[in-house]
Amino acid sequence: MRLHTEVRMSHAMVLLLLLMAGRVMAQTVGTCNGFINLDYPSLADPTFASGCTMDPAFPGGIPPGQHCTPNLVTQQCDCCLDAGQTITVSAQLGTGEIKFGDRMLLARLAFDPDCQPFIDPICLARPGGPRIEWVSDATITTTCPATTWATGIAPNTPIVSPGAIPLTPTPTLIIPENAGTPPGFCELTFDLHIVADPGDTIFELVRYEVAACNNGNLVSGGRQTAKVQVCAEQGPFIGYEIKDQGITAVTGGSMDVPALGIFGAAVPDPERLTARRVIAPALPADIFGPHLLGFSDFDLPLPNPKPMLQITAPGIGSFTGQMGGRSFVLINMVKDLVAQPPAQPLTSVWACYNFSKGTSVAISWTDQFGPNTGKLRGTNRVCFPASLLGSTPPPVTYLCARNDPAAPSLFPPFVFVGSFWLNDKEHVDSVDDYCVPATVTVQ
Repeated sequence: MRLHTEVRMSHAMVLLLLLMAGRVMAQTVGTCNGFINLDYPSLADPTFASGCTMDPAFPGGIPPGQHCTPNLVTQQCDCCLDAGQTITVSAQLGTGEIKFGDRMLLARLAFDPDCQPFIDPICLARPGGPRIEWVSDATITTTCPATTWATGIAPNTPIVSPGAIPLTPTPTLIIPENAGTPPGFCELTFDLHIVADPGDTIFELVRYEVAACNNGNLVSGGRQTAKVQVCAEQGPFIGYEIKDQGITAVTGGSMDVPALGIFGAAVPDPERLTARRVIAPALPADIFGPHLLGFSDFDLPLPNPKPMLQITAPGIGSFTGQMGGRSFVLINMVKDLVAQPPAQPLTSVWACYNFSKGTSVAISWTDQFGPNTGKLRGTNRVCFPASLLGSTPPPVTYLCARNDPAAPSLFPPFVFVGSFWLNDKEHVDSVDDYCVPATVTVQ
């Protein structure tokens, strides 16, 4: 009897030991931290202090196709990209602490190029599009050792939301523990082509799709989001006449007007100019978008003989006629209604010449001062992209017409302007111009 009891106690002790061992095993923990640093190395991140024109990583200035303007409210730079641009995406792949393990095995990375605006880091289907096109696997570069990457997607394939771009490494990529980002353990880059409409916004997501750590089937879904703003179409612009203000402008060097075949035309230095127009985009609530400042009396180069022009300007009409003499030079500027903005580097210049053709077109627009209507009373100037003092010719040519507004005083009495040549409080007299992008053939 005693022996039997002892045997029973031994069975109970064994059971207790097993239960205790199971409890200890159930309390074992682990972590699987995977991190990604998402970036666009082909895009500049300019400083506000530079007037949003300089990034130390881009000594040549803002890349073509990217446009940045200072936002005086946020003290940040508002940037956008022209539709049709190609951008480079960078994903730096890394890890954090991996408890009870020492590596993460990555079998597939996913990039979701067209998502709804994010509430959670999940790519939901977005109507419209496609907005992004996969360029090709040939654009993929990597610093991941002994690894190649492929997507299996044909070159120039549009990606329809919420479709993903699967990036598969061969062999499976092993990322050691605590490879913090940036720079991570290694980097992957590839190119995307923007096919979104002007003014659209693209929301993107990168994530570890198939990734596990070597500590008991724990997986990582490390993910990061990004946004790309596509620039709105340029124009129309409304020209506001300002009280004439004479200035002495630093000019010199030479001017190019490529559309007219003019290169290296000498420019006197200095020049006595007169500020005559603030030209603002016809967009509601647009305070910090692209603005232009017009000056008369600039010694623009003149071709001899003056060429014939064929001009198509949606919203104004189509015209053929001979180019006239000098009109304005337009330069980039920013404006504010309450405070003086900083001076701006000279980044965009237009050479404007007289071009007078009859037209009578009813128009309507809404800008930051409110809705208005008017009648166009004939064209007055055509403005060609130009280069001065190292600036790059902008991409758009404009045709302007005289604007007879229904509400002639729907604007503030003054604005503060910041530009390369003029930084002051300017009194506004009247609405005068209506300018739209134009296609011009020089004969």
